[in-house]
Amino acid sequence: MKQRPLTLLLAATTLLYAACTVPLAGWPENFWGWRHELMLLSGVQLMAVMSAAMLLAMRLVPVEQALGGLDKLYALHKRLGIAAGVLLSAHWLIKLSPKLLLALQWVEPRVKRGGAKDPLVSLAKDMGERPGRCWRSSSSRCCAPCPTASGASCTSSSHRSIWSAPFTASC
Repeated sequence: MKQRPLTLLLAATTLLYAACTVPLAGWPENFWGWRHELMLLSGVQLMAVMSAAMLLAMRLVPVEQALGGLDKLYALHKRLGIAAGVLLSAHWLIKLSPKLLLALQWVEPRVKRGGAKDPLVSLAKDMGERPGRCWRSSSSRCCAPCPTASGASCTSSSHRSIWSAPFTASC
């Protein structure tokens, strides 16, 4: 039997996602429900594929032996990278789909209802929107360049970059 680790990974993440969400929320009833679930599923699969690619990039000897050599490990790493690109594109297109479908009048506009937000979705959005944020420290030597409200970098001496001075143990 031929090994298919990428297919197995995608199937396992799909089954785990379905096992976690269907008992709690049931099957989606309309386009908007399916869109929401597909966005979350593609995000979960993307994280799993990227995590697997990172593990392969470590070139661990037991993983190399399990896959049958370094050449097969590299080939799987390449396939995982391609799959990550495809999943990222799918995730992005699912996110953009309502504008096109509403313009073509293929779906009805979404009726917004009140209710609590899903905390994991809110966390994922916050993490995705803040890749360039800086952490501030009480020590001015350890403060990363921080943008001001106007978008310009801080220029005061209290907000020096960690790169402007050599690294010291006091950091």
